[in-house]
Amino acid sequence: MSVSDIMGVLYGKPGKWATNILSIFFGISLIAMQVIFNSLLTKINKSRNWEQ
Repeated sequence: MSVSDIMGVLYGKPGKWATNILSIFFGISLIAMQVIFNSLLTKINKSRNWEQ
């Protein structure tokens, strides 16, 4: 049983769909933040010449 199933039981189909959509958005935002953070760290390392 998933969180979406529980929300579906408690709040019906709108609750289930809202949970699904928000879960997808949350996953995409986590990946985007990792990409942004990685690119910032790469720029900092290159600007300080830490790579040798």
